[in-house]
Amino acid sequence: MIWLWMGVAAAESWCAGPLVAHEWGVAVLAAEPQTLRPDLPSWLHHEGAGASTAEPVRTMAPDHGERDLPVVHFYRSQGWSDAVPVAVEVGFARGDATAWFPAVSSRTPATQARSAAARAARERLVAQRAEPGPQGRDLGPDPTRQLHWDRLVLSSEPLSVLRDPEVGWVTAAREVPEALWVNGPGESERFLFYEGDTTESSALVIERGGTHPTDHFVLRNVSAFDVFDVVFVHQGRAWTAPRIPAGKTAGFLLQEAFDPVATRQWLTDRWVDLAGVPAVDWEACVMMRDPALPLEHAQGHRLFPAELDVLWGAWEGRLLGPQGTRLLYREAPEALDTVMPISLYTDMFHDPQLRRLGVVLVPDPPLP
Repeated sequence: MIWLWMGVAAAESWCAGPLVAHEWGVAVLAAEPQTLRPDLPSWLHHEGAGASTAEPVRTMAPDHGERDLPVVHFYRSQGWSDAVPVAVEVGFARGDATAWFPAVSSRTPATQARSAAARAARERLVAQRAEPGPQGRDLGPDPTRQLHWDRLVLSSEPLSVLRDPEVGWVTAAREVPEALWVNGPGESERFLFYEGDTTESSALVIERGGTHPTDHFVLRNVSAFDVFDVVFVHQGRAWTAPRIPAGKTAGFLLQEAFDPVATRQWLTDRWVDLAGVPAVDWEACVMMRDPALPLEHAQGHRLFPAELDVLWGAWEGRLLGPQGTRLLYREAPEALDTVMPISLYTDMFHDPQLRRLGVVLVPDPPLP
């Protein structure tokens, strides 16, 4: 849901400070997913691009179903100035972007972004990134991404007047402590937002076991990635599993009564980060970063407690309500990097880090 030039003797004075991006969202895999998602504010963007004359971050010199509510918060432990420039590019490998905020610099149609020509162009781009080049080189945007924010500004206070939040989860997201404000031309919010439709299917298929046909189930992982934090709820009973590897199965008897409070706590313990924003590591100083080279891989999934409070406030009734049959699980960060690829750029003064928590909800899954 976001680079050095001095000698070794002075290097520690210019170690890049951590710039942490936390993304969370829920993929609803259902015939009518829009009926299950939380309400959205009316001021989100759905088409077009905003005008901006600012220099794209990637050109800065090194010395200077639906996937609903992917929300990105940004943090830093310290900074060399109040304004942090970032650029973000997002793609949908199996869908099309449907809403975003702030306004994007440009939008690439889904069919074009997923074309063979775009994939070939990305291969050339990746090869160019691996070659040494002049400072401030412009390698251009990633052709496989649909949404492009060429330059946003992160700040400790909003730079534009805020809109009426309209919905409760936006109000809660604005109150997340220490989160930086994301500023586009004439727009500010305390997060970056985007979502899109998808043609994905569930990584887990439900099968019946052979010994107890009424309450013996098998979950088969038919995807190429491990899935985590699995919860299956049916007829007031529930079963959980910390992990089902790719291509493997897990069999179980569905006997335990479903306890929403205990299940929320079990998931929270597996999703929360209590350590806070990391400090600058002066012993392993990050140096010589090039703004033309984005971060494209998540390094984990855990979120800060206040972020999880926003997630639960928006989704708890849908994920852990007392009624109905449902299947939910957490996607591996590398699975999100594949199905919803992201590129995060920033200047040489900051070392970008990315965590992505992606939850999949399958309401009323087909039972054998």
